Formats: sequence, C-alpha cells, structure tokens
Amino acid sequence: MTPEESAAAAGDLQARAVMPSHNSKFKLAHHRWNDPLERITAASEGQAWRLLIPRIGERVDIDDRQQTFSRWW
Repeated sequence: MTPEESAAAAGDLQARAVMPSHNSKFKLAHHRWNDPLERITAASEGQAWRLLIPRIGERVDIDDRQQTFSRWW
C-alpha cells in the first residue's frame, strides 16, 4: 500500500493509531528514503488517529496517548 492508501485504510477501519512499518530501514526503492514518512504524515493531518513514527528501536507505549515522537526523518 502507498502511504495515502494506508491513511485511507486507517480511516475506513476507524483506527485509533497508525504506525507505518517496512520503511526507512533499507534503500530499496527509487525514491528518497524518507518519502513514505513525509507522505503518511501529510495524509494523516486532520485525521482522528494518532500517527506513531518512532525512531527504529524506540519504545512505544500504545496506551500512553500523551507519548509523542520527534520528527527524526
């Protein structure tokens, strides 16, 4: 799925949180490494869910709705 399709699916599923995966770990595509993160961030603006993009290996506490992540990419 593209980042935009992922955002649409999250809306369809009435998700409370979205955490993209399989991105930014290896350069396997012909776009910038952070392009999917930029696109899912843009597609998630104004949506009801929380967008969770931790650094690789960073702890995520799903129940902590106050937890935030820096824009590291």
